Amino acid sequence: MKRTFATWIAAGLVTAVTAAGLLVGGAAAAAANDPHYDKQRYLEQTGVPAAWEAIRTGGRTLQDVTVAVVDTGVDLKHPDLAGRLVEGANILDSKQAPQDDNGHGTAVAGVIAALTGNGEGIAGIAPNARIMPIKAVGMRGVGEEEHLGQGIRHAVDQGADIVVLSLGLHLYSPYLAEIVAYAESKGVVLIAATGNEGKTVMYPAAYPTVVAVGGASLTNEYKALSNFGPEVDLIAPWFVYTTGNGGTYIYKEGTSMAAPQVAGAVALLLGLEPELTPGDVRERLRQAALPLDGGWNARTGYGLLRTDAVLTTRTKPDMHEPNDRKDQAKPTSVVTVVRGEFASRQDVDWFAFDPPYQGEVGIRVKSLDGKPLPVELVLDQGRAAPLAFDLSDGQEARLPSPDGERLNAMLRLQAGAADGATPYRIETDFYIYSDPYEPNDKAYQAYRLPTKATNVVEGTFSKIDDQDWYSIKLDAPGTLSARLETDTWRIDPELYIVREGDAPSKPFDENGEGLPEFSGDIDVEPGIYYIRVRNVKAMFPLPVVGEYTLTIEFEKKFFDDFEPNDRSYQATTMAPDRTYRGVFDSAKDEDWFQIRVSRKSLVTIDITDIPLDRYMYYTLFTSGTQQKYGRASPFGTTSMKLTHELEAGVYYIRLMTDAAYQNQQYGVTFRRAPLAAGFTDIDEHWARESIRELVDKGIVKGYDDYRFDPNGTLTRAEAATFIARAYSLKPSGAARTFPDVTRDHWAMETVASAAARGIIQGYPDGTFRPNDPVTRAEMTVMAALASGQSGKSATGTSFTDVSPDHWAASYIYAFVDGGQLQGFKDGTFRPNGRATRAEFATLLAGLLQ
Repeated sequence: MKRTFATWIAAGLVTAVTAAGLLVGGAAAAAANDPHYDKQRYLEQTGVPAAWEAIRTGGRTLQDVTVAVVDTGVDLKHPDLAGRLVEGANILDSKQAPQDDNGHGTAVAGVIAALTGNGEGIAGIAPNARIMPIKAVGMRGVGEEEHLGQGIRHAVDQGADIVVLSLGLHLYSPYLAEIVAYAESKGVVLIAATGNEGKTVMYPAAYPTVVAVGGASLTNEYKALSNFGPEVDLIAPWFVYTTGNGGTYIYKEGTSMAAPQVAGAVALLLGLEPELTPGDVRERLRQAALPLDGGWNARTGYGLLRTDAVLTTRTKPDMHEPNDRKDQAKPTSVVTVVRGEFASRQDVDWFAFDPPYQGEVGIRVKSLDGKPLPVELVLDQGRAAPLAFDLSDGQEARLPSPDGERLNAMLRLQAGAADGATPYRIETDFYIYSDPYEPNDKAYQAYRLPTKATNVVEGTFSKIDDQDWYSIKLDAPGTLSARLETDTWRIDPELYIVREGDAPSKPFDENGEGLPEFSGDIDVEPGIYYIRVRNVKAMFPLPVVGEYTLTIEFEKKFFDDFEPNDRSYQATTMAPDRTYRGVFDSAKDEDWFQIRVSRKSLVTIDITDIPLDRYMYYTLFTSGTQQKYGRASPFGTTSMKLTHELEAGVYYIRLMTDAAYQNQQYGVTFRRAPLAAGFTDIDEHWARESIRELVDKGIVKGYDDYRFDPNGTLTRAEAATFIARAYSLKPSGAARTFPDVTRDHWAMETVASAAARGIIQGYPDGTFRPNDPVTRAEMTVMAALASGQSGKSATGTSFTDVSPDHWAASYIYAFVDGGQLQGFKDGTFRPNGRATRAEFATLLAGLLQ
């Protein structure tokens, strides 16, 4: 823990913006002749002039109301606050006056009670307000939780009617909760700013009985930096023009400036109706607010402050009506105190609750004076049967929300309850879910995480002094890192990592509340590592509504099993088709390998798993020093494939990189395929010698990947080309052309030459169809015509599928009798079967002999 006491910060201590061009021009009320009134647009926005007019025309007398400003103090000599101050206190130094040395408290006081109609400065909202300055915050706008509590308690004990708190802390404090309850019991209204981080509502605004005020834009919209959550009651303008230290006037912004606007409205209200309780005031503010988003919600609460409506609205006994049916269920906060009424024994009231997370919504229902009522609650569970809770003795019902979705619940009086109107008060609270890794509060209960590159854990602190332990078993050395993040400012995360059996280490707690903690890269050895996460905002942290995310990353640290292989004479001899893995200890490290080739072969070297941010340098040597080939991998690629035609011999491979890496191993694999006639796929083929003979004569060719594809289909263009080359056919003037064998076709000349001699023919539609396969019958006829072979009738061998009248029968039997062709063991020739490249090469080779 970084500190022994909580701190709290004035919400909205934003540097005052300059006066140029901001918030210009509002219509001044008749009662205000203050020269800067036209800069106070927020007064018109919240209906303050209309409220003044209602008081004036109604002939009503305002009683004085004391508003305690617990803050940085107040400028006691400011001319626009002269005569508006009552005796206050300096909590930080009882011997000193509560003089403001920051300016924040003075700005708050001016919004509420600056003299109106005095021809000077600005107009405060409540001309009946008397400001009690309580200095509980120092010059920097930072103070202690204890001073905040003392300031509130002093204000209550010295007769304040309202306490405005434009400040806050993210920690739930039982100490402050007791003081807030004390103020409520004494009839003092507490009003607080929600905060300006765009996240969780700060305390004391987050306590249910404190009026929590968020910020509104100039166009009555939620201000993005205003803190939000289930505790928000209403919003008020974010920008104000108000009093500053030294008798000045400044623009200020933040929820700090919204809260005093509500305090000013309440001061006017209590000046007219001093008998109202804090609960009455909260109901009036909520019912009088200008709804912005169809009812209560976590960002705008019940809506925008309307000071005129606060004074003129007649409070309804049940602001939620009509809500007698499920489809009329009214959105209600899960952390609040709100009123309702059963108009009769038959009346039922429906409410809708939106939990911020998975968990449980707690509900108590009592009379307005806190006594039990004969009430039951029925939770609608969709298709499942409704769940009923007896609330008659004031106990709390907990409504489960396992998925964090909206809950609809109905309140009703129990059978036998007295008839007639029955007012009631609902108290709600929210309990976040317990994460699935519990129980893991001790190291021996640590939840075992799988050993993998990344683990992501989402958890909660759902009980008092909750701390969560995790463990991971590492089977190799490497680098471990952990990052702990939270989605709420109410958690100050702390991260702790220790190896089993090691002495305790220092936790990672460099940042403050709401900010992530990061361990950095930790060199680790095989073993079990324990990771603890906890909230260190207090000595004994209470449950927190919020989640944390723990991300643990592990990178193995690999070693090179083939070291030392830094020189050619240390080269590791590679076996074919085996992957060898290695690392580089430095940019100067070299890894040498040796390969042996027993006959001319196509050798392929595959290098894989190259880090994205590294270069790999490959060099092939015919001896330890004579370089044959070199290449560098393109940056950002993870693999290389090198192909070489190598004669028999011993070769050396050197691998290098531009920077060391040990958290990833590269792989290198050596493959070899013997070359026959320059091809890797005919070495053991039955047609090898025929193919070799034709290759040597330049009659047939293979493909760019060192394949001849002997069993591949022979196309019409290939057959024409093989024949033209075999018999040295040249184009002639009488060459026939085909529309699908154009000048840019690779076989145009050979097809034309063979067609001119009648060796090949096209189709009736005039096309040649060069990519169509050649049948065995077509192959036979083409070869016969090219070689001048005469046909003959079957004499000895005959095939069951080649009748004497078959169009190719005479040529087939001529070649079979001459030994150039043969059929299949089943007695067929399969004349319509596809001819292969090997079959045609063998036939041509035989004819050329």
